[in-house]
Amino acid sequence: MDKQARQSFVSHEADEIYDKTNINECLDTISAADEASRAMKGVLYHDMVGVAVNVFSSDGDLKLVRDVFRAYEEKYKRASGVKSMPNAYRSCKSAVLNALKYNISLHNDDGTVHGKTAIEELARQARRDTANNGVMAGESVISSIRRMEYYTRCVKKFKDEGNSFTTMEKQRLRDIFNNLHVVLGDS
Repeated sequence: MDKQARQSFVSHEADEIYDKTNINECLDTISAADEASRAMKGVLYHDMVGVAVNVFSSDGDLKLVRDVFRAYEEKYKRASGVKSMPNAYRSCKSAVLNALKYNISLHNDDGTVHGKTAIEELARQARRDTANNGVMAGESVISSIRRMEYYTRCVKKFKDEGNSFTTMEKQRLRDIFNNLHVVLGDS
């Protein structure tokens, strides 16, 4: 089949498909469903942020927020008969809990809610920062002291058991202690 005959055949078949099948209706329905799904995911995220902020601000306890979400999940599963929560819910929950974990504000300066993608990126950056310097973003002085005491106990126990550190482990510990001192303000 030459190029012109091929183009003619392809065009004719496309017209036939367009005129005689339900593909158009299916695509229109799928597009509408996708749009509705995106809108509902936005509502879901904003509502979950509201719940998390209310619960967290009442006590400042991240575990309490997790427990509230878990209790809700169990109730939803019993009522709806589903075995696991939808991906959209789990993704929103993860973003909200990570924001609270890393002390990332869920709201912009003007009071509007940060978008989920922005929160996820800030959480990824905070996780990288934590991995790089051993200090969690926004970590309080008290938690820094507790972490320093914990590291000190671990190092003492490690040495008491007759172990020794490699040069790399010694440098990593020095970096952790130095970063903790910076957080505490006693460089």
